[in-house]
Amino acid sequence: MEMLVVFAKAELREEVELLLTKQGVHGFTEIAGAHGVGTSGVRMGSAVHPKTSVILMSVVETELRIRITEILTDYSRECNCHVSCVYWPVEVAL
Repeated sequence: MEMLVVFAKAELREEVELLLTKQGVHGFTEIAGAHGVGTSGVRMGSAVHPKTSVILMSVVETELRIRITEILTDYSRECNCHVSCVYWPVEVAL
């Protein structure tokens, strides 16, 4: 099992959720309105920098994580938008 964390522009939230659901992700935690600075620019939800990001997290089997990261890479390239993710092993999920 692995913890998969996906970072995307807030306007891509529904698309990313749909991609995860179609691949068999049965549950995830979402943090909407995330603030930060990265490769997609400044996202602070303020008057000066009004955009925000979304963070989606889910514990998935390694094979599913591999498939999802490949699909997200292709999606990011096709829509010319930045979607990134990180993942790490999970030894126990309660």
